[in-house]
Amino acid sequence: MRTSSDIIFYRYSPENMSEDILRKLFVGREKQLENMVKEIGNAAKNKTPRFYLVVGSRGIGKSHFLTLLHYEIKRKYPSLLIPVKLAEEEYSVYRASDLFLRILEEYLVEYPEANSQEISDILSLEQEDEILYAAVEKLKQISKQNGKRFIVFVENLHELFKQLERKELHKLRSIFQKYDIFSVVATAPLIFPSLSGHDEPFYNFFHIQHFKEFSYYEIKESMQKIAEIENGEVFFEKFGQYEERIHGLVHLTGGSPRLVFLFYDMITGGEIENIENAFFKIIDEHTPFYKEIFQMLTGQQRRIFDVLISFGETATPKQISEKARIKLQTVNTQLRRLETDGYVISRPMGRHTKYEVRERLFRLWREMRQPLRRERVSILLDFLQLWYTADKRKELFKTKYELLEAGEKTVLKELCYFADIQPPEFKAEAAPEIEKIYGKIGDMKPELIGYFVEFCLNLALEELKDGNRGSAAKFIKMAFKNSSKLEIGIVKEFTINFLKDAADSGKLQVIKTAADEILPIKKYKFAPLLRPITKAIEIIETSDLNKYYDLQIEEREIVADVVKKITKSDELVPDEIKNKDRR
Repeated sequence: MRTSSDIIFYRYSPENMSEDILRKLFVGREKQLENMVKEIGNAAKNKTPRFYLVVGSRGIGKSHFLTLLHYEIKRKYPSLLIPVKLAEEEYSVYRASDLFLRILEEYLVEYPEANSQEISDILSLEQEDEILYAAVEKLKQISKQNGKRFIVFVENLHELFKQLERKELHKLRSIFQKYDIFSVVATAPLIFPSLSGHDEPFYNFFHIQHFKEFSYYEIKESMQKIAEIENGEVFFEKFGQYEERIHGLVHLTGGSPRLVFLFYDMITGGEIENIENAFFKIIDEHTPFYKEIFQMLTGQQRRIFDVLISFGETATPKQISEKARIKLQTVNTQLRRLETDGYVISRPMGRHTKYEVRERLFRLWREMRQPLRRERVSILLDFLQLWYTADKRKELFKTKYELLEAGEKTVLKELCYFADIQPPEFKAEAAPEIEKIYGKIGDMKPELIGYFVEFCLNLALEELKDGNRGSAAKFIKMAFKNSSKLEIGIVKEFTINFLKDAADSGKLQVIKTAADEILPIKKYKFAPLLRPITKAIEIIETSDLNKYYDLQIEEREIVADVVKKITKSDELVPDEIKNKDRR
């Protein structure tokens, strides 16, 4: 019986799967496939070349699509087209001549009766341009003899173009324009400089098609198809229990087809350890793609794009401009460019337009790579909260607590996870157990202590927001008493994050109490760390902007940022800083 792990493995190389299985698993792109097949067929009948580029993130189904398109063209238009599918990675192509020789090689593999000696004859020529035009002339001869044109399927076009020097790209475009015997269907995970730069050889050359993330219904359909292939009775038995949860998870993570396999495995028997590892593995697998995106952008675009990611959801150009400290006009221009290239999506909302990153999984990846991976934990908590019902979360907390009581200290991290995602009323009930955890933590590893310290600070913040200063103080003391076992840099990072979250609450009393409770505990080590907070509180309480000028110049902007966070306004920010932000 085929397993989901087999399918996941072959997901990276669809050519290794049978055409029948590929067709059964094909979801969400049927109309795009039908339209492209029709367009290519009409163009072939009219003897007109076509150049397409399918753009979408890694794992979104480009290879799957291209493989099926190759099958369709081969079956429907054998009298009009010669389909040639190149390897997924063509590392040996670094000249225009290499590409046309590869097309010729693949043709000869498909049609072994042709004269393969001619490649050796071409390679015996001395000049590189002679080799190039001899290869092209041979392909032209084959096209004329057969009354057909070539259609070439190329994956990872950005990698192939990166291997070609600019002069070779010019040669390539010149040949495509001069000879009408070639059509190309290529894929790439992003729009790259060789296509987007106005002075680049292939600017505006390809017709771009963006692949969108799957909808919830497409993810559901895809999982059902996997289950049908596997005879997955467990999936169909349990799916009703999980349908609503998967809907929430799709909203959190976006519709990456690779997540289909994670959700499927969770339904058919995943444990928390496997879920956690699989979830973060899925996100981490996108690292090469997301790093590549940042490398492709200019410095200013990176800043705007990164700021947009940090909002988590949609944001207006004005919000991005203020946070990025870049002029609004520049932000608008760059957002339009980023949208054209497929990095962001605009959402008209009444009189305003908001923007968001095209892929939600990108935001999760970016958060996971922040210092100490603090957001990594918050992402997992959101994930677990969606996956488990409130009753199941209570049950898991009690189970993990009993294991800790029995001496199994390795469960502390998971216990903190499940304590964090309990309903507020249950957290209050569980306070005595949390204090007992605190009593058992002394000889544990620093990593586990770190989870507990952050957990206590999170609880303290919730108590502060509810106005329970006594409970908050207790949790803050719990956190910092054990913090001596951690590196001072890590403790400071936890503290800064705690204070940032307090400031984000927009309640002056919350941030003031947080600072007041921390200062006596860490007076000497943390006084400089708390100084911007205490100064911001003074300015807000007195509305005295002159207090900024008691500070060093470099401190003023930091304090101004804190003031804006707390007040959600720049009313108490000096004009000189406002003006600087708008430049």
